[in-house]
Amino acid sequence: MTPMERLDRLHGLLDEIHAETVSFASVEDAAVYAGLVEQAARKIDALAVAVLDSVDRSNLHRDDGFSTVQSWNAFVCRTTRVKQPGVPAWHACSMTSLKLVTPTGQARSVVSSSPCC
Repeated sequence: MTPMERLDRLHGLLDEIHAETVSFASVEDAAVYAGLVEQAARKIDALAVAVLDSVDRSNLHRDDGFSTVQSWNAFVCRTTRVKQPGVPAWHACSMTSLKLVTPTGQARSVVSSSPCC
């Protein structure tokens, strides 16, 4: 299975989870569920940083005419949403500020500080 196929499968699973009505027997159950959702969100954020870092390192954003990966990312998020008008709003890109720490220990912003969509 390719990475794109895995992401497509992940989108399907997220759609299923999101469509279910969630109710909890206790506040503890709700806290565990919220923690698992947060862990999943952090993994998705880490994947997004890895993708943007790869694009930045290879200068692929320049192939589309963008001088920075931030501007490329903002464009990709907007056009992806426009190309798929039936996609629920929660699928839209909502990264606000992701920092990448380089091997030398320097932190640099990979995504602009404002939402891209």
